[in-house]
Amino acid sequence: MKLNIVLLAYEEYENLRILIPEIKKYTRTDDFDIKIIVVGKNEGDRNTSELCKRLDTTFIHRAPGNTFGDALRSGLEYSEDSDWVIVMDADGSHNPKYLPTFIDKISENTSDLIIGSRYVKGGATDNPFVLILLSKILNLVYSIYLKLDIKDVSNNFRAYKTKQISSIELVEENFEIVEEILVKLIHNVQNLSVYEIPIRFEKRMLGDSKRKFIIFVFTLTSTLLKLKKYKK
Repeated sequence: MKLNIVLLAYEEYENLRILIPEIKKYTRTDDFDIKIIVVGKNEGDRNTSELCKRLDTTFIHRAPGNTFGDALRSGLEYSEDSDWVIVMDADGSHNPKYLPTFIDKISENTSDLIIGSRYVKGGATDNPFVLILLSKILNLVYSIYLKLDIKDVSNNFRAYKTKQISSIELVEENFEIVEEILVKLIHNVQNLSVYEIPIRFEKRMLGDSKRKFIIFVFTLTSTLLKLKKYKK
């Protein structure tokens, strides 16, 4: 079975130096043909590209622009020849130690979508109180308004069946694409089976966050209104 692990990276060279060897350590298995793909900036990023060569890891540029949505779409499109794709952030907030649990659930073949969840029993987050409060409100609003029986709708640490994720059109540009994927998958795939793995969402290892708080709130609110047509 082919499995791609897609890392969304925007100037995350220092974190990737740590992260890629950790991912390789936790994904040693004879049952899967595993490929790691780093999605960097749409131009430049020479240091990251050279690092990937040294670590026997595939590097691609996001296209056409430099948004989070461009990065995620680029990684998913590159992975269309795989059976499954796991998406992770490259800042260290998604710990590779959970990858064996993802792989075990994929092997069971009982789920269509696997989510690393902060809000199921055993899950946690290291974010400050204000961000935790905002995240919980967001998840509550999305789950109630769109009738999603999912505890964590906004975490990007997920495993998708490639055929299913390739069947939907993704248009959002920023972090709201994470919710867009979820809503459209549930709408498009009959009886979508979702499993949530408890994880701890950790603080980024090095560098500064690329997420702007005001833009984050605005885009998530506007996306909720746009996705209302998918309301079950």
